[in-house]
Formats: sequence, structure tokens, C-alpha cells
Amino acid sequence: MFIKHFFLHYILENIYFLISLTGFFKTPIGKKFYPYIYEKYKLFTEKKTLLQLPSFIKTGSLVLDIGANVGVYTKIFSNAVGPKGKVIAIEPDPINIKILTSKFQNSESNVSIVKAAASDKNEKLFLIQNNFSPAGRYISNNGLPVRGVTVDELALNIKIPVSLIKIDVEGTEGNVIYGAKKVIKKYRPVILTEFTPKRLCKYGIDPVELLSFLDKSGYSFRILGNKPKVKMLTNDKIYKFAKKKFTIDLLCLPNSIEREDSSSI
Repeated sequence: MFIKHFFLHYILENIYFLISLTGFFKTPIGKKFYPYIYEKYKLFTEKKTLLQLPSFIKTGSLVLDIGANVGVYTKIFSNAVGPKGKVIAIEPDPINIKILTSKFQNSESNVSIVKAAASDKNEKLFLIQNNFSPAGRYISNNGLPVRGVTVDELALNIKIPVSLIKIDVEGTEGNVIYGAKKVIKKYRPVILTEFTPKRLCKYGIDPVELLSFLDKSGYSFRILGNKPKVKMLTNDKIYKFAKKKFTIDLLCLPNSIEREDSSSI
């Protein structure tokens, strides 16, 4: 079953990539159907991750979805925290903001949408278009201006404990984590972050130093993916990943959770 899913995952990823290369998603019809196609793509390729994350979320807590895109993870988080909890969906892209607003902005929603780019400073940032996606942008020295905010600024003003932070921001994940130092110290949330050493270096973040910061903050590391079980990593192994070029979904668990649940995930 796992092998079958692996090959389907591989085929679908490559089909999506090839469609992106053709420029289809930049056409009027491509832009129209992109949110639906992208959501279905994410639901399949990241199914295991989406199923595992709710177990780390406490009912009534605060979850931050940083790089919310079209809201695939946001919806999962909204259901997990329940009506007394709250989700902050942080997204800088104007196309994605419209999609998120249409999905979640109603009187009964426990989702707050923030049009901004999370970083390590509260300052103006700039976005440029991702050539493969009509609703994908990344931080640059020029382009579309957007408000930069820190997780500390957003979360510490809300008197709800943070149980999980998910980060997928096209390479500036390290900046986001450094902008969440106070939240990490106060609440010790589970952190799911995309980890791509080459991209981190592009934005001035040393991957080894980032892992060292999380390690010293009392976190253990695992890799999330489409395998039946989450792979636990020793510190030696995770530091080796900092020298690789490929991307992993890195799950950072507070050591208290690691001890309580080391054999059940």
C-alpha cells in the first residue's frame, strides 16, 4: 500500500510541476481553477501530515498557520482547536487572501486572516511572483510591498496558549522562527516547518545555527511525510540534514511531548 501511494505521490507531483512549467496557471482559466487543483493536490500529497497534526493541537488553543496559502492546513487547524480556540492564518499574497476570506471570514469562524509576511522584524517587506504559481510569492529586495510581522507581536497579544506553529514561507522559515523566540519560550509549541538549507542560506540563516537554537530551546526533531510512521531523528542525524540540498518537513517537538509520546506516533 505504501509503495502504491509513493508512486502515485511521485507521479502527481511531477504532473503538477509540468503543468506549472507550461504557464497554464497564469492563463485566465488556469487562475480560475488553480485554488481547486492546488487544494486537491495538497490533500493527496500531504495526506499523512494533515492526518497527524491534529494530535498535537489542544482544544481551545491558538494555532498559527504561517504561509496559509489557500487554507488547506487552516481548515484542519480550525476543526482541531474547536469553537473556543483560534487560528491565525498569515498570508501575504493578495490572491490567496481573497480565497482565505471567502472560506473563513464569517461571524462563526474561529480563523483570523492576517495579510502580512511573518519574519524576524516588524518592517516593510517585498514580494516577487513565483513563476510556477499564480498565487505564490517570495521575499525579495523589491516587488509588491507587504507588512512584515513577527509571531511574537501577533500571538503574545492574544491570551490563548499557542499549541502549534506551521511554517511554509518559501525559504524564510528561519526568520519566522527567530521572530517567535518569546512565544517559543513561553508556550513551547509544536513547530512544523519546511526545512530547505539552501533557501535558508539565501536569506542569511545558517541552518546549523537554526537547529542549534531549537535544540537548546528543548526541542527534538522528526521528519513528517507519507510513510506510515514519523521518523525520529537523533541530533547527529538532523545536523547532517543541514548540509543537504533537499527539502524536508521538519517536526520540532518539545522534549516533554517527546518523552510522553515517543512510541505512539
